Amino acid sequence: MKAFNTGEKKLSPLYFFYSYILISYLWSLYSIYTNTHVSFNYHLNFTVEEVIAYSYIPFSQILFIWIGSVISYKTRFYFIQFKIIKIKWYSSHLYLSCIMLFFIFCLIQVSDININTTGEIKRYLEFKGSHFLLLLVTLLALINFEKRRFYKISFLFVILTAILYAVIDGSRAALLPFIFAIFFSLIRKNKKLFFYSSFFIICILVLIATGRVMSRQYSRDLIDLYLLIEATSNLNLSYFFSFSYLHLFTVNNEFQSGFSFKDFLYSITPIPSSLIPYSPDTSNWRLDVYRPIGAQGSLLYQSLFLFNFFHLILGFIGERIKYIKGNIIASAVFILLALTFVVSFQYNLRSIQWYLWFAIIILIFSKKINRRKVLR
Repeated sequence: MKAFNTGEKKLSPLYFFYSYILISYLWSLYSIYTNTHVSFNYHLNFTVEEVIAYSYIPFSQILFIWIGSVISYKTRFYFIQFKIIKIKWYSSHLYLSCIMLFFIFCLIQVSDININTTGEIKRYLEFKGSHFLLLLVTLLALINFEKRRFYKISFLFVILTAILYAVIDGSRAALLPFIFAIFFSLIRKNKKLFFYSSFFIICILVLIATGRVMSRQYSRDLIDLYLLIEATSNLNLSYFFSFSYLHLFTVNNEFQSGFSFKDFLYSITPIPSSLIPYSPDTSNWRLDVYRPIGAQGSLLYQSLFLFNFFHLILGFIGERIKYIKGNIIASAVFILLALTFVVSFQYNLRSIQWYLWFAIIILIFSKKINRRKVLR
C-alpha cells in the first residue's frame, strides 16, 4: 500500500452534480408555476410556495457535495493505492468477443417475445447487473478505440445492444453507452466522437419513447412511422428533471411505511442478499406498486445526517477523479458517479449502491494513478 501525490487534474463530475441539481429543481418549480404536466400528476400536488420551502434540500446537496470535494482536495497528497497482480489478457480480440457475446446474450433474452396487450412495459433485458455489463462493454469498446483495433465493429455491437434496450425494454439504460462516450470525447477532445455520441443520444431517446408506446402492442417489427411520430410527440423531458425533486418531496410528505436503520445497513452492504442474515420487506420501500421511494427518499426518511453524508461522499470521490492518470478510467468513474446520483431519486438504495462501490474499487485499485511520491 502506498500514498501518492496528486498529478495532472481532469474534468470533475462536481459540475455535473451542481448542474443537474439546479436544472432539476428549477424545472420542478417552473412546472408547478406553469401547471405543466409531470408524471403521476405531481404538478397538482404542490404549490410554488411549498416547492420553495423545500429549497433547503437541493441547497444542502450542493453544500455537502462541495464540502466533500474540499475535504478530498485538502487530502489530495494522500491517495491510497493497492498493488494488484497484472494479468495480461487485454487483447482487442478478447474485448470484441466479450462485446459480441453480450449482444448475442441480449438477442437470446428477447427471442421469445410474445405480443403484449396488457399495456404495461415488460422488461426482458433488465436484471441485476445488466447496467454494469452495458457499461463494461462500452468501456471495452473505448479501449479498442484507444488502441485503434476493431473499434468500429466494437461500437457497432454496442449500438445494436443499446437499440435492443431502447426498443424492446423502453429502458433509459440504453443511453449509458453514449453518455459514457460523450464524457470520454470531452476529455480526449475528440469532436467526431462527441458528434456521433450526441446524435445517437437523440436517436435513442426517440427509440426509448417508441419502445414504451410499442409495449402496448409488441410485434416483430421494431419501428413504423406512426409509432415514431407518436413517440416523438409524447417525449417528456420533465421525467428526467422536474420529476426527480417532485418525487422526493412527495416521498418526504407521504411515505409512512418505514425504512429502518436495519434496512439502511442491508441496503449499503455490498454482498449478495442471500449472505445477509436479514430479509427486509422491500415492498415497504415504495409509495405504491409503481413508485419506489428511491435512495434519496430512503436517506432523507432515515435522517438528514445520512442524506447529507451520502452527498459528501459523492463530492469526495468526484474530486478524486481529477487526480487519476488515464482517460478511460476517469470516464468510467465519472459515469458511475453520475449514474449513481441521477438514478438515486427513483431507484432504491440497495440497487444504486453497487455503482458507488464499484467506483470506489476502481479508484483504489487503479494502476493509472499518478505516481509522484509524497515528499515530507
